[in-house]
Amino acid sequence: PINRGRIWRIVPEDWKPTKAKKLSALSSEELIGLLSHPDGWFRDMAQRLLVERNDKTIEQSITNVALKGDHPLGRFHALWTMEGLKILHADLLLQLLSDQNHDIRRTALRLLEPLALEDKKIRTALENVIATLWEDATDKEILQLCLSARVLDKKTSLPLLAGIVAA
Repeated sequence: PINRGRIWRIVPEDWKPTKAKKLSALSSEELIGLLSHPDGWFRDMAQRLLVERNDKTIEQSITNVALKGDHPLGRFHALWTMEGLKILHADLLLQLLSDQNHDIRRTALRLLEPLALEDKKIRTALENVIATLWEDATDKEILQLCLSARVLDKKTSLPLLAGIVAA
């Protein structure tokens, strides 16, 4: 039936469809657990619902996921959820700049930009970390460093960019 416009679903013989969860009925703690779900749709919906609820009582739980979560994408979504809830702290992000995961480091750097623009102490701390960070960075991290250099003082950003170009 190629010419009939049918879309066929091929499934194993013993396959049974699972009943969909109503995510809006889940508690905030359960939604935090879904930030590490293997399916991106669940991660996105959990993040959206958490931000829409604006429940700031989850700060400690979501901070734990961002710092110690088992799944890098769950940690990534936790950071962006914290940003959406306006409960993101520069200390946490500066700590994550030395994380083992490259994506987490890039995300922390990107999230630090608006904070560094507003606060000179944060900008100074970021400049101190970035001075050594770029030498061991991946290509994607170097790109983010170049983009984030706009928030630094020119005395720091110009030598940083020149060093990256020279390397």
